Amino acid sequence: MSVSKRIEIAPPAITFNDPADDAADGCEFDAADLASAQALLDADLAAWVTAQQEAFAAAGGCDPVVTNDFLAQSVALCDGGSFTITWTITDLCQTETTTATFNVTPPNAVYIYSANKHGRGTDLRLLRPNAA
Repeated sequence: MSVSKRIEIAPPAITFNDPADDAADGCEFDAADLASAQALLDADLAAWVTAQQEAFAAAGGCDPVVTNDFLAQSVALCDGGSFTITWTITDLCQTETTTATFNVTPPNAVYIYSANKHGRGTDLRLLRPNAA
């Protein structure tokens, strides 16, 4: 007579809080010059990544570890744009990934209107924030 027994072991599921997307308007980072404004934006982006990392609350599984692919990426303040960060949650048996995106709306263009010698406005020029 033969006896067999089948044992199935399923690792406990990893649980975590998904990171939240965020958005900013370029004008939020008003400063004396473009380099200072860009530094404010870069600091805000880094703070957002840190806050998302700290809010993960990864649990379950076998001692899950949370990492992300943030390497001080940024968005050019005057151009706006977005970037996506990927978080990876790993333990002994499982790997989960999730993403969140940070969007930056560029500041509005600055227009200068000047009147010609006849008093009629004819000169409409677009000035870029980083133009001399």
